[in-house]
Amino acid sequence: MASFVLKLTSLPFERQTFTHQLDGDFFNEIGPSEVRSADVAVTLSIERVAQNEWQIRIDAEGTMTVPCDRCLDDMTVPADTHYDLVARYADTPENDTDDGLLLMPAGTDELDTAPIIRDTLLLAIPITHSHDDERDCNAEMIARLNEHLTTEMPSPEPADDDATDPRWDALKKLQSDN
Repeated sequence: MASFVLKLTSLPFERQTFTHQLDGDFFNEIGPSEVRSADVAVTLSIERVAQNEWQIRIDAEGTMTVPCDRCLDDMTVPADTHYDLVARYADTPENDTDDGLLLMPAGTDELDTAPIIRDTLLLAIPITHSHDDERDCNAEMIARLNEHLTTEMPSPEPADDDATDPRWDALKKLQSDN
């Protein structure tokens, strides 16, 4: 597997570009993911903009194969995305709620970009992913799901309008006394 670790202090003050071709193994090396296979071209551009600050851009284009939420068969989703990020050293914790800011301990010489690339691509997968047309789903699985569907909603218990909560009765009594 290609190295995704950048030696920060050795980067010059000019834009450097790195390209990677990712497959399904990339997504599962760090930890399990729902990506079964992939064919994604990633371009990572990094530019040193100050002594201790770098501008990073990740551009990805390709496809990922994930399970359909409805039938569990493979389906293809696009992996066309980009992410801009600023990496800088921080001696003290700052407000790190900015998603586009990566604070690194002072003196860190290397940046592993693999987790950043992986997270960027995983966030490109729609929250719910199912075939656009149910006819594209596995027919056997859809038939099994339909067997377990209820056709009728259970009716709610009939309301007893005469029954009241005694706590409310006490409040009503206070209101009527005034």
